Amino acid sequence: MEGAAAVLRKPLGWGGVLLAGLLGTIMTFSYLGGFLDPVRHLAGLKVGIVDEDAPVTVAGNRIDGGAQVVEGLLAEGRKEVEWVRYPTRAAALEAIHDNQIIGAVDVRPGFSQALGDIGVAGGKAPAAQIVMLSNDGAGLFQGQVFGRVTREVEHEVNWSANEQLVGVLADVGIQIDPAGAARVGRPVSVRTVDVVSVEGRTARGLAPFYTAVMATLTGFLAASVTSLMVDVLRGTEHLELLGEELHVEAVEERPVSTWISKAVLAVSGACLGGLAVAFVSVVILDMPSLGFWPTAGLAALGATAIALVTLIFLTLFGIGGELLGVLFTTIFGVPAALGVYPVEALPPFFRFLSSWHPMHYLTDGMRALIFYDGRAAAGMERAVVVLTIWIVGAALVGYLSARLIERRGGQVGTGVKDKTHRHLRHGRPGKLPAHLDPATDAPAG
Repeated sequence: MEGAAAVLRKPLGWGGVLLAGLLGTIMTFSYLGGFLDPVRHLAGLKVGIVDEDAPVTVAGNRIDGGAQVVEGLLAEGRKEVEWVRYPTRAAALEAIHDNQIIGAVDVRPGFSQALGDIGVAGGKAPAAQIVMLSNDGAGLFQGQVFGRVTREVEHEVNWSANEQLVGVLADVGIQIDPAGAARVGRPVSVRTVDVVSVEGRTARGLAPFYTAVMATLTGFLAASVTSLMVDVLRGTEHLELLGEELHVEAVEERPVSTWISKAVLAVSGACLGGLAVAFVSVVILDMPSLGFWPTAGLAALGATAIALVTLIFLTLFGIGGELLGVLFTTIFGVPAALGVYPVEALPPFFRFLSSWHPMHYLTDGMRALIFYDGRAAAGMERAVVVLTIWIVGAALVGYLSARLIERRGGQVGTGVKDKTHRHLRHGRPGKLPAHLDPATDAPAG
């Protein structure tokens, strides 16, 4: 108890308590701050519009139903939606497969003619057609937003089309029976087609995000574990088993060579971890994807980027770098990944963070592999380029950091300055300073 009391009197221990409170604050800000109110922040989700209709004249009335639908949607001024016009259905489908829009409103050919037929037939004609082309692979939240857009479009176009039919019916003068009245009341049929579906083993569209999280954690742990192993070999850290220290013969060290050995092992561990992520997800759990090797390659690329970034923190801050590493790669990486909510639904800080955070691009790449056949424009090309830049940049910064530490006479990843203090710390034999050496402690003369 006396030893415990001595520890509890030290400010450093209570500093750890305050740090725990600070971490709770940061993590709550990151997760709840990024996810708590997406609807309020939502603005500018892109939805396509295609007008394949041609105007007609029926009973002296010009009907241009497609143009009226488009004008009505554009005039609404929805903050959460940005309408993008496409000349053809094929162009809209291309944008969906490139994950550029969350869906599209397709006014089918013959839309105006169908409205005219309903009018002259007293409601006894097939409904005019609008098809909602859905891109559920864009994300669970995006699919929910598009579902709401679909319901609103169905209500608005039926109201608008009913107004146009009133003029036709007045001029034709046809009596309408109850069945015809029902058709006139809802003259437009809105049908949804899942162009990119999340059916099956896709976690309802969240599989890319979860896979990216696993690759990120794999990279972080690869750097942390291999760095610890190198420090054990250097004699700056030690391993214990049931209270007994496992002695390992220490090797010679220099900061630059230490960083190189850590980087080689960390990258090797990250690549192996990427293979493991792909094997478990694609082969064992049967997650849909372009294939095992593309998934493994992207997972290894992302894990390598995260491992080298983590190694920067470990090189500069030692054991404290693990805390900084997990804050950057995971705590702030999760809301920045855009796996749960799109960038259009995030607060400004997380929008900025997502614009350059590696986990965002890793998630985009996984989404392209799982839902969009690995198309370059769907995020795959951007993911490979950005993650490669992170790898090169992190390797350069890490190496230069080790060079700087070596020039200043320090050691990579530890606060221990020389081997004498390390030997004292671990109880190993070594040359002691003169003021501690018993041979020099005898009285003079």
